[in-house]
Amino acid sequence: LTFPAVHAHLQRLLARCHVPSMAAERVVVNQLRICLRLLDVDGAASDLADAIRSIGALQPQLLRSLADRVGVGVLTLLRANASCLRTRWDWEAVLSVLQNLAGMGPAAARPALEALTFVVRDEGRVHVTASNLDLLLQALLAFADSVLEPSSAKTRTVADRAPGPNGEPPLTGPPSEAEVRRWQAWAGKNVMALMHALFTRLSSWRGLPARTLPAPPPDAPPGLA
Repeated sequence: LTFPAVHAHLQRLLARCHVPSMAAERVVVNQLRICLRLLDVDGAASDLADAIRSIGALQPQLLRSLADRVGVGVLTLLRANASCLRTRWDWEAVLSVLQNLAGMGPAAARPALEALTFVVRDEGRVHVTASNLDLLLQALLAFADSVLEPSSAKTRTVADRAPGPNGEPPLTGPPSEAEVRRWQAWAGKNVMALMHALFTRLSSWRGLPARTLPAPPPDAPPGLA
């Protein structure tokens, strides 16, 4: 009975969040926690999809400062409740957030890409449907762009560096060339494998022979091969 009032209150608070702050971080984290707990409740999915969409629509500076928290939160939500996303509207809300995180640095993009991996390759469940296939492809293309575009790969979020020994704020300078290369290699292999998995699913729908599809990269990570 209290959910509608809490949802409306958090939505008003989100609308007032424009710059990074502790208050903004608490609002976003608690919004994600509510989504995680209530996504499987009948009648709440539409409001929760709006809540997730509102997080993805935050000001770029604010979303970037919270990108790692948002990425992990969406990954946790999908692992627990992906089967509760039943409409295109629900999937669009979640996948648009992951797509926005693609170019926000490895700390945010890694859990976001892991979330896409879960959706595409989760054994025993069928999360890829005709209503979300194009949305998944768009999200994966955003990750492909972030890998190919050096300026995206070099984006640094606060979580990309640990705090100093005395608790001082972490450095926020650009990552090293070695870090960029490691991220590009890891993400590139994952994106290629996921693209192959999606086109394999599409071929099974259309009755196309599997040999018409390119093979996944030979050194794809074990979870994706």
